[in-house]
Amino acid sequence: MLRITAYLAWSLENTGYQGPAVERARQFIESHMSAKADTYTLAVLANFAADYAKDRDFTRQAMQLLLEARTEKDEQAWWSSDETGVYATGTSASVETTGLAAQALLKWGNASGTARKAMTYIAAKKDASGAWSTTQATIMALRALLLASEKGAADVRGTRGGEPAGALQPGPARLARPQALRQHAGGDRGAGGADRRRELP
Repeated sequence: MLRITAYLAWSLENTGYQGPAVERARQFIESHMSAKADTYTLAVLANFAADYAKDRDFTRQAMQLLLEARTEKDEQAWWSSDETGVYATGTSASVETTGLAAQALLKWGNASGTARKAMTYIAAKKDASGAWSTTQATIMALRALLLASEKGAADVRGTRGGEPAGALQPGPARLARPQALRQHAGGDRGAGGADRRRELP
């Protein structure tokens, strides 16, 4: 319920909706959010809080919960998730969740060090084809990279297969080609042609 409410409120906020539903959703979220929520839900909450931007205490609380849920080692930070909103698991879930978390932190602007480490983690998980393991992980990673670029943090370096991955400089044109993203991500089918993921609208 918490994740769905936050996702719908975030979507309404981004459409410019001016009705009372968003504020009611914020009140529900504020009274129910806690460290017990899974990391993917916390990332969705943080993005809603960052875009809502009308209550500093609410935003700070959401971001603090997100920051406390991270795993950090050396120059990388990431968020692990048992399952994302599109049923991803394992590394794909971590990349997708970390991409979502990084977007929230970049929009907030008060945890630049952690955001930078999250971008380094994302860069390190990029495969030889220039994408990530699933369509949704690739979309979330590229959205985070584009936002970092817009905020002046485009030169994010990591490793790929033990070698430097180089600077990642995503452009709007690349994000505007969903068919290309699907091809880079290897499509949405696994072995035997079975569906691997359903993509968010």
